[in-house]
Amino acid sequence: MGELLLSMLKRKATPEGITAVVLEERGFSMARIAPDLSGRPSLELCVFEDCSSASEVGRALTSSVRANKLGGAPCVAVLRSELYSLRQIDAPAVQLDEMREAARWAIKDLIDFRVEDGVVDVFGVPAAAGKAKRIYVAATPSSVIREVVDTIEDAGLALFAIDITELALRNLAVLLPEDRRGIALMLLSGESGVLTITQSGKLYMARRLHSDLELIAEIGASEPLDDKPQQSEEAEQLLKSLLLETQRSLDYYEHQLEQGPVAAFVLVPGQEPLSGLRRYLSANLLVEVSMLDINAVLRSSDELPQPLQARCVTAIGGALRPRDEAA
Repeated sequence: MGELLLSMLKRKATPEGITAVVLEERGFSMARIAPDLSGRPSLELCVFEDCSSASEVGRALTSSVRANKLGGAPCVAVLRSELYSLRQIDAPAVQLDEMREAARWAIKDLIDFRVEDGVVDVFGVPAAAGKAKRIYVAATPSSVIREVVDTIEDAGLALFAIDITELALRNLAVLLPEDRRGIALMLLSGESGVLTITQSGKLYMARRLHSDLELIAEIGASEPLDDKPQQSEEAEQLLKSLLLETQRSLDYYEHQLEQGPVAAFVLVPGQEPLSGLRRYLSANLLVEVSMLDINAVLRSSDELPQPLQARCVTAIGGALRPRDEAA
């Protein structure tokens, strides 16, 4: 992601696989995907390490890279959603090689840092026939990119790309058969969340969501009563907010993008149980709502417990990055 990387990172992923890392404030997740003998993606490594302080993250990552004999391995870093801004805008009327620079100035009033101090990248949005072309613009402070690059390369990995959470979710969606007809994925973590809608490996829509892990835990622990979870007023408001944002997103995909209803709605594993949220959304949406289980869509020598899936799902998505996608 971004011209800084285009100038710094010239390596390409090699056939033996891709390692992806998500750096947390106090920890990291790491996953490695490589093709099996039949060429299908296989999850060879999935680890999460919690650190006592931010300063420990780099040292812990270095130790893990050494322990797993990953020195020099091709690596993708996936940015947490709170580290960057993602905006959808009308595509500037410029040549393709000028698009990134034009987009930089188009979003200068939409971000909370000086655009001159940021890294900007763009990717297209599939458009309905006759509709104006639109693009997504991802922007993050250059200091964030430099810290990610330094931490991962100092750990001994060969960084060749930096991705964003929305594209990692897109990579996961491709594993599901419903992606051919359109599929929505919802990821909730900390105080934020992401909702994506993809079809045939293309990201059609992405929306940021408000979240709250304590309230999500309360909702997940609720006992159903007449098929409705019971919870506090604050949790009820969160449920209503998530439902409203979801309905808006599905409506936009169906009517504005003229794609029709999605074939499935999938909740990505979270750090807290999502059973109450799944029941609530199932009762209020005209689409089946299910939970993603990495064990069902990826080959692996070991079954991944749900808590580890929750910690590593974005890294797993990053490691599924398409090989023909530009850095």
